[in-house]
Amino acid sequence: MPSKSEPSRRIGSGTTDDPMIIWVKDPPADENHKSKIEGIARELGQRGKTHIWLRYLFQELCTSSPDAGRDFSLHSGKLADYS
Repeated sequence: MPSKSEPSRRIGSGTTDDPMIIWVKDPPADENHKSKIEGIARELGQRGKTHIWLRYLFQELCTSSPDAGRDFSLHSGKLADYS
Protein backbone atom coordinates (compact mmCIF):
# COMPACT_ATOMS: atom_id res chain seq x y z
CA MET A 1 0.00 0.00 0.00
CA PRO A 2 1.45 3.41 -0.96
CA SER A 3 2.33 5.79 1.84
CA LYS A 4 0.52 9.09 2.27
CA SER A 5 3.40 10.83 0.50
CA GLU A 6 3.31 8.49 -2.53
CA PRO A 7 1.69 10.95 -5.00
CA SER A 8 4.42 13.52 -4.32
CA ARG A 9 7.15 10.90 -4.79
CA ARG A 10 6.52 10.45 -8.55
CA ILE A 11 6.78 13.28 -11.03
CA GLY A 12 7.13 13.44 -14.80
CA SER A 13 5.57 11.53 -17.68
CA GLY A 14 8.39 9.09 -18.50
CA THR A 15 9.71 10.65 -21.71
CA THR A 16 13.10 12.15 -22.50
CA ASP A 17 11.44 15.59 -22.53
CA ASP A 18 9.86 14.95 -19.10
CA PRO A 19 11.56 11.99 -17.40
CA MET A 20 9.68 10.28 -14.60
CA ILE A 21 11.43 10.83 -11.29
CA ILE A 22 10.59 8.29 -8.61
CA TRP A 23 11.76 8.78 -5.03
CA VAL A 24 12.37 5.25 -3.70
CA LYS A 25 13.01 6.59 -0.20
CA ASP A 26 11.51 9.75 1.23
CA PRO A 27 12.96 12.84 -0.46
CA PRO A 28 14.87 15.42 1.59
CA ALA A 29 12.67 17.58 3.80
CA ASP A 30 14.37 20.73 2.53
CA GLU A 31 12.40 21.73 -0.59
CA ASN A 32 15.36 23.63 -2.06
CA HIS A 33 17.63 20.57 -1.76
CA LYS A 34 14.91 18.35 -3.25
CA SER A 35 14.47 20.73 -6.20
CA LYS A 36 18.21 20.77 -6.92
CA ILE A 37 18.38 16.96 -6.95
CA GLU A 38 15.32 16.74 -9.23
CA GLY A 39 16.87 19.33 -11.56
CA ILE A 40 20.00 17.22 -11.93
CA ALA A 41 17.83 14.16 -12.54
CA ARG A 42 15.86 16.00 -15.27
CA GLU A 43 19.10 16.75 -17.09
CA LEU A 44 19.48 12.99 -17.60
CA GLY A 45 16.43 13.19 -19.91
CA GLN A 46 18.61 15.13 -22.34
CA ARG A 47 20.89 12.08 -22.36
CA GLY A 48 18.07 9.72 -23.32
CA LYS A 49 16.91 8.63 -19.86
CA THR A 50 13.16 8.28 -19.37
CA HIS A 51 12.95 7.03 -15.77
CA ILE A 52 15.13 8.02 -12.83
CA TRP A 53 14.88 6.33 -9.45
CA LEU A 54 16.27 8.38 -6.57
CA ARG A 55 17.16 6.92 -3.22
CA TYR A 56 18.22 9.91 -1.15
CA LEU A 57 19.52 8.00 1.85
CA PHE A 58 22.38 6.49 -0.14
CA GLN A 59 22.47 9.17 -2.86
CA GLU A 60 22.15 6.63 -5.65
CA LEU A 61 20.18 6.89 -8.83
CA CYS A 62 19.12 4.31 -11.35
CA THR A 63 18.19 5.27 -14.89
CA SER A 64 16.53 3.70 -17.89
CA SER A 65 16.44 4.74 -21.53
CA PRO A 66 14.03 3.68 -24.31
CA ASP A 67 16.74 1.66 -26.08
CA ALA A 68 17.89 -0.12 -22.94
CA GLY A 69 14.83 -2.35 -22.54
CA ARG A 70 15.22 -4.04 -19.18
CA ASP A 71 18.88 -3.12 -18.87
CA PHE A 72 19.13 -0.61 -16.04
CA SER A 73 22.29 1.21 -15.12
CA LEU A 74 23.05 2.12 -11.54
CA HIS A 75 25.03 5.23 -10.73
CA SER A 76 26.42 5.53 -7.22
CA GLY A 77 28.02 8.55 -5.66
CA LYS A 78 27.08 12.08 -4.88
CA LEU A 79 24.40 13.47 -7.14
CA ALA A 80 26.43 16.63 -7.65
CA ASP A 81 28.88 14.53 -9.67
CA TYR A 82 26.23 14.15 -12.41
CA SER A 83 25.64 17.85 -13.03
